[in-house]
Amino acid sequence: MPLKLGNLDIRELQDLCRDKGIPYKDASSAEELRKRLAPKKPK
Repeated sequence: MPLKLGNLDIRELQDLCRDKGIPYKDASSAEELRKRLAPKKPK
């Protein structure tokens, strides 16, 4: 089952970012973290 980023709180999002090597300390909100974690859409 795919992970629902909207259901995670900011700490869980920070953990995911850290695990994936995505910078998260400068994010100002959970929404910003969700955008960073969202899969990139191919052009």
